[in-house]
Amino acid sequence: MKARELVKMEYGNSHSFMTPHIISYGWVVKDKVAYELSRNGTKGKRIYGLSVVEWNGTTSKRRSDLCNIFDNRDEIKQYIKQLKGI
Repeated sequence: MKARELVKMEYGNSHSFMTPHIISYGWVVKDKVAYELSRNGTKGKRIYGLSVVEWNGTTSKRRSDLCNIFDNRDEIKQYIKQLKGI
């Protein structure tokens, strides 16, 4: 399964109203914890959102406790490194 497929399994085609433009999908933990990175529109201050979904082998689960909003992409990289310890 691809990270995008896991996120879509949980969120469908819905978009965050704060960060509706999807940038990328990836794995925090390969085949177990996936993320979707998104951003807001072009007006005003740029913000980024990270949505996280966990897969237990049979079902997906939104990890709202791990989702977050960021001011820049460096913060996101740091946060994903922290999450790799879960």
